[in-house]
Amino acid sequence: MVENYKGEKPYYEELREFAIMYGMEEYPIWSGDKTLIIDERENKVKWPVEFVPAFFVINKNFKITAIIHGWEPEIIIKELKRARK
Repeated sequence: MVENYKGEKPYYEELREFAIMYGMEEYPIWSGDKTLIIDERENKVKWPVEFVPAFFVINKNFKITAIIHGWEPEIIIKELKRARK
């Protein structure tokens, strides 16, 4: 989760509510300012987050193998299994 349009970073309670809403209490959630996803100096996108929630499946070699927009448990599980191979 990144800052809102006012530049305010998410608070712990917001992260907790988000995790509970999507049944993700056991998963790490990154938070911070928008420099996590975009480099404004170079006008370059680091992480293509277009929708919330967005899930990035990263394999053991730290390569993104899938980007999933929206809460699709079946697709997320399928992509996690595929990334383990």
